[in-house]
Formats: sequence, C-alpha cells, structure tokens
Amino acid sequence: MCAVARKFLTGYELEKNETIELNFCFSKEKYFLLTGIVFNPIGEPLPSAALEITLINGNYNPPLENNIGVTFSQPDGSYGISLPLKSKYFYRITVYSPG
Repeated sequence: MCAVARKFLTGYELEKNETIELNFCFSKEKYFLLTGIVFNPIGEPLPSAALEITLINGNYNPPLENNIGVTFSQPDGSYGISLPLKSKYFYRITVYSPG
C-alpha cells in the first residue's frame, strides 16, 4: 500500500526558481504516491509536461544522484508516480514544458 501526503505549491513558489524542500514522515510504508498538477505561468493546467525524477542519496558527501525516470502530465495537467521510501534519500522533480 502507498502512503499519501499532500502539499500544494503555488505559481509564486515555483516562479521564484528556488529549491522547495518538503519533508514527510511515513511509517511502515515501502512506497508513497506522489501526485500533483502542473500549471503554466498563467495558472492553466499544462498537459504533456515531462517530469524527470532524480533519486538523491544523502548517505554520501557530496550526495550521489541517480536519474530514475520520467513521467508525463495528463491532458488536465495531473501526474502521479509511485516512489520507494528510503532512509536518507531524497527526490528532485524537474519539470519541462512541452514543445
């Protein structure tokens, strides 16, 4: 079973071009479901955006990074991906607009 956490990021937060760090604690779960909606700068859902998922291993200094995959937003801008929970590991999601 997947654990679910929800945090909405505003367009302002994304436009600042800063790293947004979200911390969630899940107990006894091996995977979690990351879902969201991609919006364009004027607030409309963005279909066919590519979301690149990078796993960052914090057990090393500097951390090791491994690209684990890409998913795409649906026609309504929504996306979802199941990711494994790992101690001292983090994920970076990089979004690319279509076209």
